[in-house]
Amino acid sequence: MDLVNKGRKLLIVLIASFLIISFSTMILSSWLAYAMGELEVAIYGLLQNAIRFALECFLFWLIFKGYRWARIVMAILFGIGGIVSLIMALAGDLFMIISTILCIAVVFILSSKPVVAFQRYKREGVNIAGEHSAGS
Repeated sequence: MDLVNKGRKLLIVLIASFLIISFSTMILSSWLAYAMGELEVAIYGLLQNAIRFALECFLFWLIFKGYRWARIVMAILFGIGGIVSLIMALAGDLFMIISTILCIAVVFILSSKPVVAFQRYKREGVNIAGEHSAGS
């Protein structure tokens, strides 16, 4: 059961971190565009980022509920993001280097044994040792 709790904590920290970063980025980028006098760009960016944020929330919720396919989709998306960031980092952009490292870390965390154990527990009510939870 310790592995399940560790996976739960890892997912909560991962989800909270990325949602805070996404929300902050959404607000900051729209505010900067507005401050530069580009109202249309600010509104378009806010709408685009709000849709992306809603999809992220939905995928993270499915991951937390134990859907294996959602974890795989998110790992693939972060993997693609890491590759794109790595290619852009070759130009020497520090932000892209940090983004690459974060994307790689997310892929490893999503495929870690504790996260897999937690998802199995949420999906089947079975911990890694094969014992059923008290509610089952």
